[in-house]
Amino acid sequence: MTYYERNKEKIKKYQKEYCKEYRKTDRYKKLKKIQDKRYRLNNPEKIKERNKINLEKRRIKNGIKPRLNLSPEKRRQIKLERMRQYSKKRRLKLRVEVFTRDNFSCVICGRKPPQITLEIDHKYPKSKKGLNDINNYQTLCKDCNVGKGDSILSEFTVNFR
Repeated sequence: MTYYERNKEKIKKYQKEYCKEYRKTDRYKKLKKIQDKRYRLNNPEKIKERNKINLEKRRIKNGIKPRLNLSPEKRRQIKLERMRQYSKKRRLKLRVEVFTRDNFSCVICGRKPPQITLEIDHKYPKSKKGLNDINNYQTLCKDCNVGKGDSILSEFTVNFR
């Protein structure tokens, strides 16, 4: 066994501490400024494009009409990116609300998480004109959810028993 293998964790810890301290030094700050200047000089088109996109993002975020003539595709990408970020947070909140409402257990069989994985499912499926509403969601274990398919809960429980 080599020295590095024996003291791997100590070495990594030391490296992290050293890097933090080094970034605080004036030498590091000077080198960073030089690197930034070189990058700006060598890549002016990239810098301009990045600045345009950042300005565009800020304008869209604040609800201001964009001034710059970005392509409609770029504008669409920026909007989609923001919507995805918002919808992830919203979905996570919704999942937590449904799980807490159903006491973190399956509605049909009553089992709890250490034994199974819980999923959120529609009581009235979207294929049968069910809504995306918190009252239409329920907590099911994976087995019950696969067995239920796109049927309504009352139909499934009659067949299940």
